[in-house]
Amino acid sequence: MRVVVNNVFLYNGGDAAITFGLLKVLAGAFGDPEVTIVDTEATGARRYYPELDIRPMSYFSSKILGQFWRKLADLFGTWFHRVRFRHLKMLLSRDERKAFELYQTADLVITTGGTYLVENYNLRPRLFELDLALFANKPLFFFTQSLGPFSDPSNIKRLSRIFAASPLILLRDEKSKSHLMDLGVSEHKIKVASDGAFALADPRVLVAAQTRRNKIRRIAISVRDWQHFRNKTSAEGMSIYKLAISRAVEYLANQHDAEITFISSCQAVPEYWTDDSMLAREILASLPEAVRASVKVDASYHSPLELIEILKQFDLTISTRMHMAILSLCAGVPVLPIAYEFKTSELFSSFGLGEWVVSMDEVDEMSIVKLLPRFLDSVDGFRQDLFAAVLRSRDNALSTGDVMRSNFEDLRISQT
Repeated sequence: MRVVVNNVFLYNGGDAAITFGLLKVLAGAFGDPEVTIVDTEATGARRYYPELDIRPMSYFSSKILGQFWRKLADLFGTWFHRVRFRHLKMLLSRDERKAFELYQTADLVITTGGTYLVENYNLRPRLFELDLALFANKPLFFFTQSLGPFSDPSNIKRLSRIFAASPLILLRDEKSKSHLMDLGVSEHKIKVASDGAFALADPRVLVAAQTRRNKIRRIAISVRDWQHFRNKTSAEGMSIYKLAISRAVEYLANQHDAEITFISSCQAVPEYWTDDSMLAREILASLPEAVRASVKVDASYHSPLELIEILKQFDLTISTRMHMAILSLCAGVPVLPIAYEFKTSELFSSFGLGEWVVSMDEVDEMSIVKLLPRFLDSVDGFRQDLFAAVLRSRDNALSTGDVMRSNFEDLRISQT
C-alpha cells in the first residue's frame, strides 16, 4: 500500500512529532505501508531525516511556469486548476507533473496534522497541495488538525469544496469541529481525536509518572516569538511576554533553587525562519547576574524522539510551544502551558487543567510568577489524573489508525 502524506514541514519539531506519530499510527493500521512525505522544504528536511522518503511540495518547487499558472488561478479561481489538471495536462510544469504522478500512484493521501489551516497564515500553498490530491481522484484524509475560524470568502469557498470531497476529517478539539460545522461540513465525517504526537508516548513512562513525587528542581522552558497578538502590537506583546518569562525564571531560581534550561522543538535549523534559542539567549542576557548562574540554553537540534528522552531529565516544563508541552507529557513531565493559539487551551482543558493555562494575549509581567506557587503546590494532587489522561490520549491517537483503515476499506468496497 502506498500512502502520501502532504503539507508537512519537518523543520518545525512539532510538525515532525506529528509526522512520526502518524507513521506509527499507519504502521499499526496498515502493516508496513510505503509512505512518501511531501514537505515544504524537502531538500533540507532530507538532511535531518534521511530515513524518510521526502518529496517537495509542487507549489514551492515549480518555477516560472508553475508560478504563472498559480497567478492565473488566483485571478480566475480554482476551476482554472481543475481544467488544467483534468483536461489540459500539457499545461503542467515539470514539477507539477511529477507531483501529480506521485498522487496518481498513491492508494491514500493524508494531509498531516497541525495548525496550518488558520487565516493567520497564507493558505494557498497548502490548498494547492490538497487540490492536487483531489485532481488525482484519490481519497484525502485529514489527520489530527486544529483549524479555523474562516472569514475570507475565497478561503471559505475553496475549503468547503475540499472538505466536502474528503471522506474523513480528524480534529484535535471541539472548537475546530464547530468551525467546520459553520462551513456546513457533514458531521458524520468529522472525528475529534488526540494529537498524533501522543502516539509516541511509552505507556510504562506514563504509568510511572502517575505516582512519582519529585521535588521540582530541574525545569525546562520553551519560548517562541509571536506576531499575532489580538489586543496589542507584536512589539508590545513580546516585550511583556519576555518580561513575564524573566520574572518566572528569577522566582524559580531564587525561591526554589531551581536549575533552568531553555530548550525548544524549533531551534538550530539554520534554514528555518525562526530559532527559539535566540529568544532564549535574549531573555538569559536580561536576567540578573546571580540568576544567570542557574540558567542555561540548550541551543542544539533534537528530533522529537530525542526530545522526549531529554525531557525525562526534568521535573517540570513551562511551555509556549504546544508540542514541547505534548512531548513533555509523553516524557512523564507536568507542564505549565502558555497558550498563543486556542489549540493549547483546548488541550489542557480536555485534561481538566484549563485553570493553569496562561494566555499570551492576557499575560502581564507577573502573571506566571503569581500562578507558580499554587501550581507547584498542586502538581502532586493532579499528577495521577493528568498522566492517566495522557495515557488515554496515547491510546486514542493510536486508535485513529483503526478509523482510517475502516474508512479506507469502506471506500474500496464502495468502488468495486
